[in-house]
Amino acid sequence: GTSTKCNTLTPVKIAEEFGRFVDIAACHYNHISAAVNHTGKVYMWGQCRNQSIQTPTETKFAHVVDVFACFATPSVTPYPMSVEHSKLGSLNKSIEQAFDDKSTADITFNVNGVQIYAHKAILKIR
Repeated sequence: GTSTKCNTLTPVKIAEEFGRFVDIAACHYNHISAAVNHTGKVYMWGQCRNQSIQTPTETKFAHVVDVFACFATPSVTPYPMSVEHSKLGSLNKSIEQAFDDKSTADITFNVNGVQIYAHKAILKIR
């Protein structure tokens, strides 16, 4: 955010016109910096998709970490990732529940006087 492409080892006051920054983060590996000011606006600067942004630029993000999740390569986030398993059950269970169900069947077999309800699509793939 110093209007140059030079790295600095000491703190530098930046962008006073944006007000007081209350949170700031940087990633040397990706050459990206981000900050949020006292009004909640998030700014970023550094290397952004092969473009050099030399002064803080306002973003539409809500948090500084969103900048790194979007623009870092690879994307990074301090939040743990979670995976939710479907509560629908397995495909086998769904097919089992649909077997011999008169309300959803599209074909009926009459075997020795007993009606068996089935689905053409399931029979075709077998």
